[in-house]
Amino acid sequence: MSELAQAKNAVKAESNARLLGATLDVTVSVGNNQQALVLKTATGGINKALHGMLGDNAIQNAYDSGLDVSPEATAERIVSLSTAFFGAYQNANPDLSQEEALTAFIDVIGGGIQQDFTEARDILEALSVLEGDIAINVDSTYDLV
Repeated sequence: MSELAQAKNAVKAESNARLLGATLDVTVSVGNNQQALVLKTATGGINKALHGMLGDNAIQNAYDSGLDVSPEATAERIVSLSTAFFGAYQNANPDLSQEEALTAFIDVIGGGIQQDFTEARDILEALSVLEGDIAINVDSTYDLV
């Protein structure tokens, strides 16, 4: 797997863990078993996908560790993880000038970030929690990125 693909996967994993971690703050009522099932299924699937990179119960572990999930901290992690691979991208594309490589790299990671935010919004909408502070925080994070 190329370094760029690994970078995109890392960004996607971070985004998924962060956004689903926020859903753990949502109280699911006992009478709403469908919501509980969707949340459990989504969390289980994401934990399984993150297992190789972040170990067992990645979402809960991040939540328990006091991970700062503010829009500012989350945007900083996304940008930092994304831009850390620019050197590798540039080395893989030596025929591009610095400016061309930067423009192409931004297009690649920008597309991945856009897709991740769209997917995260879809998940949160399916869980019926994309409202209030959660919606504001997702939008703020996106704007900061």
